[in-house]
Amino acid sequence: MNTRHGAAVYEGMRDDHLVGEGRLFEPDVMLPVQYFTLLRKQAPAGPEYQLVIAMLQDAVECVQKYRFAADENARALYDDARDWIESDDRKWPFSFENVCGILSLNPDYLRRGLLLWEETQEAARKEWRAVADRLRERFAKLGALMDEAEDDVLAHLAFPKEHWPQLHSTNPLERLNGEIKRRTDVVAIFPNEAAIVRLVGAMLLEQNDEWAASRARYMSLEKLAQFSDDPQARPRRIPAA
Repeated sequence: MNTRHGAAVYEGMRDDHLVGEGRLFEPDVMLPVQYFTLLRKQAPAGPEYQLVIAMLQDAVECVQKYRFAADENARALYDDARDWIESDDRKWPFSFENVCGILSLNPDYLRRGLLLWEETQEAARKEWRAVADRLRERFAKLGALMDEAEDDVLAHLAFPKEHWPQLHSTNPLERLNGEIKRRTDVVAIFPNEAAIVRLVGAMLLEQNDEWAASRARYMSLEKLAQFSDDPQARPRRIPAA
């Protein structure tokens, strides 16, 4: 495989500001799955490029998915992926160093990015467990509940940082559910299921418009577009008159 084409791909990535080695571990920009989707689109035609991209994506996803896994098989997958990434062997054609060379990515940058990601995750989990341990002394059931909920509560860390305030808490959804309950209690009796759908559907549409366009901008279309690589999902700019 010729790395000359890989260099051309990398320059193209930097030009459109969508993908490139500096984007993979910048959650403010995009999610890893989006990064690899765009990387595939920008790569030259040929199964060999798709293969090395798939190898790199699988390794990164194994590290991120199984870093804190307790299952023995999952831990083995993490260890294998970590060993592959940390190895500086260039003798094997599909070593991490050679894969990065084919794609013109800086292997040291990717290693540092993964290390920083792990440190961020570990710090958050350490703080969560410290709180759980303090509560466990007086409220054993609450401590056990926090242990079970750790992965779910900290799942927001995988999303862009600017979305964390909206994702780490369910308060907005609880307020919405409370308003739906209040409105339906006023009606009390619905003639059929379609009537419920019309009322609740209208409320959801109203709330969606408020979240997208209000001053608070809870989750604007511009923010939501970061989760999709579909051009149709991106809001169109209307030129001024």
